[in-house]
Amino acid sequence: MTSSSTPPIRPIGLHEIVLEVADLPTARQFYTDVIGLPVITEWTGDREAVWLDLGDGVALGLWTVATGGDKAIAGGRGGAHVHFAIRIPHGTIDLVARRLAAQGIPIVDRVTFDDRNESLYVDDPDGNCVELMDAIADWAGNPLIPEVPEELAQERNGYLETTGRISGEPRITEIWFVVEDGAIFLLSGIHTRKDWVRNLTVQPRVRFRLGDRWYKGVAQLVADDPALADRVRQGIAAKYHDGEMVDWIQTGTPVAISIIGEGTSA
Repeated sequence: MTSSSTPPIRPIGLHEIVLEVADLPTARQFYTDVIGLPVITEWTGDREAVWLDLGDGVALGLWTVATGGDKAIAGGRGGAHVHFAIRIPHGTIDLVARRLAAQGIPIVDRVTFDDRNESLYVDDPDGNCVELMDAIADWAGNPLIPEVPEELAQERNGYLETTGRISGEPRITEIWFVVEDGAIFLLSGIHTRKDWVRNLTVQPRVRFRLGDRWYKGVAQLVADDPALADRVRQGIAAKYHDGEMVDWIQTGTPVAISIIGEGTSA
C-alpha cells in the first residue's frame, strides 16, 4: 500500500454486514424471534438470502455458502468467527436478559464498561458472538442519548409522531408524558385500543416533540416489565395527579420511548 497526499474521504456510517450461515431458516428465526430484527426483504431462487433491519438504514444480511463465493460481488464470504454489537434501547437490558432466559438462550457474559455502557453476549446458531449493548456513550466517550432540558421536560403536553400502521403516513397525537433517565414515558388510558399504541407496535420508531424540538426514539409496551411499568405509572401520577394513582393510571397501558437522538426542529 502506498501513501497518498490526498486525505481519505471519511465514511459516514455502516451500510450493511453479511453473515455466512449454515442453515438459513434457523439463522432467520434466531435474528427475528430472539434478537427481534424485522425482515426488510428476502431473496429467493439460486441466491437465497434474508436482509434484516438493524436501524438507521443499516442492514444485516444472512446467506449460506451457496449464495456467497463466486456468486457474490467481489467473491464475498463470511469469516470463521464474527463478533458484532447491536444497540438495544436504553434501560431495557434487564428486560432483554429475562426474555433471552425465557427463550432458553444462554447469556455467555454480561459486562458493564468504564463508560457505563452495558452489554449482554450471546452466541447465534452459527457460533457468532452477538453483543447486545445498552450504549450511552460512543467510542470517543461522547453521549449518545441527548439530554432533555428541564424546561421542556416540564411542558404539560408533548406531541407523539407515529407511522400509521395502514396508511404509512405520519400521525401526530397530543399527549401527557414524563421524561426520566433518557426515556419518555407515556400511558394509554384505554389499554391497547388507541390508534397511536397500535401504530407503534407495528413500527416502534417514533418522534416526540417538546416545545420546538423533536426527539427520535424507539417505543415499546412495558406492561411485562413490572418495575419499569411502575415507574411509568408513578411518573405520570406525580406530574399530573399529585401522586394519586387514579383508576386510568393503574389500568392504562405503559409505554416507554428510549431516546436515540434529536430530530429536525419544528
